Amino acid sequence: CLRVCELLRERGYRPDGFVTEEIRGTRGQRVGFTMASLDGSRSGSLATEQGSDGPRVGKYTVTMREWEPIALPALDSALTGSSEVLVMDEIGKMELFSNGFVDRMRRLLHAKGTPLLATIALNGGGLIAEAKRIPGVTLLTVSHDNRDSIAQEIVDQLVSGVSPEQGGETSQAPVAAGKGRGKGGYSGVGQPRRSRWKPVV
Repeated sequence: CLRVCELLRERGYRPDGFVTEEIRGTRGQRVGFTMASLDGSRSGSLATEQGSDGPRVGKYTVTMREWEPIALPALDSALTGSSEVLVMDEIGKMELFSNGFVDRMRRLLHAKGTPLLATIALNGGGLIAEAKRIPGVTLLTVSHDNRDSIAQEIVDQLVSGVSPEQGGETSQAPVAAGKGRGKGGYSGVGQPRRSRWKPVV
């Protein structure tokens, strides 16, 4: 998604939304994930190995209190229709624990108007599966081999018929379906280890 955002900016577009990135430890091992708004105003932890208070996905604790104040305002802004191009990274198992995220993202995916790129886990139920069935959505599979070359194709589809700084008027919402954060992708929504936390589906 970061490469797509770079290409959009090179063409004169200002993408809005948020992106997630891996956190690497001193030995290069993955120890968590961060989330940041594309306007640079907010950033924080999405999940960490060190956390204890929150839902768990594998070895990671999802830090709800840190990432919801980043993602939810970005989604609220996107729903106003004032953006040129939207990039939402990602719709994954960790994000499905948030009622607010699921509700806003569902409305955004069904909305018409602004071009939208949303990365989504390759496997999973609930909103992950629902997003792939929405009429007008274009699914592009992102793999390790094509993740660099496919960025240009995604940008071409996003900006087709849209002028920079004039906003989008399109009914198409491209969604790139990738392997997500796990080595082999998500196998399903599943249940977290703490029973008081349940993914929203």
